[in-house]
Amino acid sequence: MTGVIIAGGEGIRLRPLTHTRPKPMMPIANKPLLQYQIELLKKHGVTNIVLCVRNGVDKIELHFGDGSAFGLRIVYSVETKPLGTGGAVRFSEPHWQHDFAIIMNGDGLIDYSLSDIVDFHLNRQADVTIGLMEVPKPTHCGIVDVGQDSRITAFNEPDRTAKKAFISSTENAADTATVNAGIYVISRNALQSIPFGAECSIEKEFFPSVIRAGKAIYGFPLHGYWKDIGSPVNYLQATHDLLSGKVDAEIIGQRSDGGYRVSEDVSIAPSAKVSANSCLGSGCVVGEDAVVAGCTSISSGCKIGNGSVLDGCVLLENVEVGNNCRLRNCIIDSNCRIEDRTLIGEGSVIGADSIIKSPSLDA
Repeated sequence: MTGVIIAGGEGIRLRPLTHTRPKPMMPIANKPLLQYQIELLKKHGVTNIVLCVRNGVDKIELHFGDGSAFGLRIVYSVETKPLGTGGAVRFSEPHWQHDFAIIMNGDGLIDYSLSDIVDFHLNRQADVTIGLMEVPKPTHCGIVDVGQDSRITAFNEPDRTAKKAFISSTENAADTATVNAGIYVISRNALQSIPFGAECSIEKEFFPSVIRAGKAIYGFPLHGYWKDIGSPVNYLQATHDLLSGKVDAEIIGQRSDGGYRVSEDVSIAPSAKVSANSCLGSGCVVGEDAVVAGCTSISSGCKIGNGSVLDGCVLLENVEVGNNCRLRNCIIDSNCRIEDRTLIGEGSVIGADSIIKSPSLDA
């Protein structure tokens, strides 16, 4: 099969974390989000992968290359101007090696059985199959209307001005809504309705046009895990979910006797405590009486000072935490220095290269 990942997003809501890296390369437990998606595709038999990219293509290509290191063929469909989700998929079509492709949005941590939706698509001889999931109402997602035969009859994507009214109108309906899960199987012939090189939204333009044309467009319920990492809150939650075992994916590092995962050259003081759901990247140092609690992810080159406590945090590369600090459910970007006796509270996001000082007790 051919797999296509739409990975050209700017990650605006994730700033400042995406100032220094493209959104698909945001590390989750020390591995880029995009790599989890690629590994999921490979797990379900996909050997030819097309990455639709625009921002940060150099960093993405530097990590993945031609895919040979991952046992795959990876090619890059590079947009020179924004094409939207539908335009990006159409632009990738010359790289397909098959009559259909499985398409994924490159903005979420996903654990679905992709083989099931492909089998359904082929058995129904569908033009388009959309993966569906149930979410609580009200929802900001577009709601999909599905007939008894699984055929999609309407695809309701609220625009910005109508969104508030749209959400309000759903509050007193059923407790859940059927929404687009961002995973599709699309046959090559159905895609030809999008002009090559033209901007097009797959959700707001392409899918409704397929319905109007009377083509075979079906919905298939997906069961598993999905989390859009597009905000710091979601990014932190996805990390916690992965480390706590809610996502069936390979985590970098070897299991220690204490259950936590460690990479090479990690140094942990005998008096330090590390929770079983944490992971430490290569070259990390954890000082005396330090505590790494909850689902904490520490990237390579980080140093945790004596007596410091980290609970549910994400530390990216080369962060230095001083002595007797307290960090809880926060994100610290690369090359930051947290000075002694500093408290960083829940929901905080510290941009790269920052120096955080504890307020003076005399102030």
